[in-house]
Amino acid sequence: MNKLKEKEANGELAKHNEEFKRRSIANIENPKGADFPSALENSIRKFDPSITLKEAVKLEDGTVIHPVGTVINPLAIRPLSKRFIFIDGTDEQQVEYAVNELKNQAIVTRWY
Repeated sequence: MNKLKEKEANGELAKHNEEFKRRSIANIENPKGADFPSALENSIRKFDPSITLKEAVKLEDGTVIHPVGTVINPLAIRPLSKRFIFIDGTDEQQVEYAVNELKNQAIVTRWY
């Protein structure tokens, strides 16, 4: 307690708290993303989100609406309405690519 009071009196505690606050805000505003390597060539990857039911889907009265083994692809029911581009916002080349894609293809986007 004495050390804490001493640090409070000489301003060291306030300085430490401000540094902690600054780092916390920086981490919130710029969270560390996944550490993926940059692509060396353009590619498009298809994703199939289909699932195979391990249990039957039933109504409350027991009526089976999807039996075990049914394969369901949610995109067949409701397709994606937007194209996704994942970039590293700290990499100027990737940002420039995304901006050009937005301009050229009128992609509706949400910036995070």
